[in-house]
Amino acid sequence: MQTKPRRYHTNSKRRPTKGWTAGRRAAYAARIRQHRPWTRSTGPRTAAGRARSCQNALKHGMRGAAARRLYALLGQQRRFVIAVGRAIRRHKTSQNPVSLTKINFSMLKNAYPDCLVDN
Repeated sequence: MQTKPRRYHTNSKRRPTKGWTAGRRAAYAARIRQHRPWTRSTGPRTAAGRARSCQNALKHGMRGAAARRLYALLGQQRRFVIAVGRAIRRHKTSQNPVSLTKINFSMLKNAYPDCLVDN
């Protein structure tokens, strides 16, 4: 049973087949200069094609100022929830347990002043 030859012969004396030779590159450049495809590229011709191509540089809006502010607020909320969870876990494992309503959230208020936290 024959196996397929490897595309890149790493252990043989043959040169790897990756890349173009100088002769191949020159022949391709000559064919392109003869064919000259850039003389026939006109862009969109129909109104629908022009309407579609004018949207090429349109930003999608998910990196705008409003979206960045939303992402910042969501990140702040996530950090706040994580901090509250840590405070509750710390409270449950403390030697001097008190009621959960007595947990001191002043540290959280200082860290996240925009969040509404009541004692």
